[in-house]
Amino acid sequence: MGREDVAADKQATDCDMVMETVKIRKIVSGPHADHIIAWTGCDASGTFLADWYEAGAIPEHWPTQAQMDRDSSSRLIVVTPDGKCKHYQGTTHPIALPVREPFRAWGSGRDFAMGAMAAGASAYEAVLIASQFCVTCGGGIDFFNVIPQAYSPNEVFDDREPNHVDMGSNFSNGTCWCNPTFDGLAGKWVHHFTFKKESKAILTHSAHA
Repeated sequence: MGREDVAADKQATDCDMVMETVKIRKIVSGPHADHIIAWTGCDASGTFLADWYEAGAIPEHWPTQAQMDRDSSSRLIVVTPDGKCKHYQGTTHPIALPVREPFRAWGSGRDFAMGAMAAGASAYEAVLIASQFCVTCGGGIDFFNVIPQAYSPNEVFDDREPNHVDMGSNFSNGTCWCNPTFDGLAGKWVHHFTFKKESKAILTHSAHA
């Protein structure tokens, strides 16, 4: 999760095999419509958590056994329509933990992503950088734009498809070659884009690598 977007890579790793997956989506309807959800850890239980939240996040339906197994547990990250972020992790019952920092990263490559965002990178850029250095990250990037809001210290809280960029770099609505470089004097990342066909760059809140 970055300052202006939520992003996730698309790589799933099973022993020494690399596969493509989707780790982020926006809920279309129901009690959590327009919430953005993403997950890390075991892909199967992560998808289960996403479906659990989309169905209403009923506490009695929390997958306790899977979440208490280290090898099959997952973390679910939620960004609400007002831009606030919370996450659920491996516990015996669902506990929503608020994210109070301006950005946060989870999963493989999180250290690279956190460093990138601390230097001013967006979540999309952070996942791109993490994918360059972490062997368990890659396969492309899915991301949504958001305007995040921080939780107050004492607060109590109870586009339908992601934008996609292949690591090659192929936009879902066109082809884009991207050459990101860090401008040390300006203290920010600079992107040089070359587009083919009609395309829209939406490159600018939670990195999930």
